Amino acid sequence: MIACGDFMSISCGTWVSLWSGAIGAFVAAVIGGLVALGVVWVTVRQGARQAEQARLITAIADMSAAAESALHDYYPDEGNPQVPHLIALRASLIRIGMCRGDTQELMRVLHNWPHLLIQLYMRRGRQLRAKDTEGADATFDQQNFATSVLTHLLPQWPLASKKYKGTIIEVLGNTEAELQMHVKGN
Repeated sequence: MIACGDFMSISCGTWVSLWSGAIGAFVAAVIGGLVALGVVWVTVRQGARQAEQARLITAIADMSAAAESALHDYYPDEGNPQVPHLIALRASLIRIGMCRGDTQELMRVLHNWPHLLIQLYMRRGRQLRAKDTEGADATFDQQNFATSVLTHLLPQWPLASKKYKGTIIEVLGNTEAELQMHVKGN
């Protein structure tokens, strides 16, 4: 039981009504407003961090693209029109490395792929100019196989289970070893 009396010429019942009505609503509004301000503050801080990371990634990507573009202008492509695309492959590899998550192992296994593919395309160009069609066909088969492995497995990476990612890494590593043997073989 609440015992109260008149205060400031207002009866106890009126005070209870005011508290449960106007004053209670005011207190609830103040508390709700403070909670909303807290949520906005946390959201703004997270957004600022994400914006900073996006600016950093964009700057690194721009720097990488400029370096790759400059390299393209001076790369001895020996008449191979594929070389600019393979240089873009190297730039894409840099962007994979900037991603969060489990891309570091993927980056490690793909590190030499652009160089190896460029070497194969340049070799094939030399073989074709030397009229070595048998060698050029063998090199093309290796290029085609490596490209097929790459374009089949990479799109599966983001949604693959941890176990399947291990399989992807193993297959890419084995294919890289084959590429290296073929590049060193001639």
